[in-house]
Amino acid sequence: MSREFRLILRFMGTDIDGTKKVAYGLGKIRGVGPNLAFAVVKAAKINPEARMGALSDGELSRVEDVIKDPLKHGIPLEWSIDVRISKLVEICILLGPIWLSRSSLTLTL
Repeated sequence: MSREFRLILRFMGTDIDGTKKVAYGLGKIRGVGPNLAFAVVKAAKINPEARMGALSDGELSRVEDVIKDPLKHGIPLEWSIDVRISKLVEICILLGPIWLSRSSLTLTL
């Protein structure tokens, strides 16, 4: 199979610009931020300077496998949850009990 360059690539339900570098192209996928995208590129052993449109089907399947199960490939995701919880705690401390009582009411409805 010849390696042709694809200008628009349909990958994991998202149309991605083939001229973007791999990590930036992966960032267009819902749920994949910049940090996870760079970690996926490293775990899938893809050249970070490569363009999305130049990736072969085998490379794309490796990237998809890493995105679907990052823990299996050594990418810890717990840190993102810890960061979100710590930001929520900071908001509670800054805004006080009024914000906490309002937010708990909206959560129970």
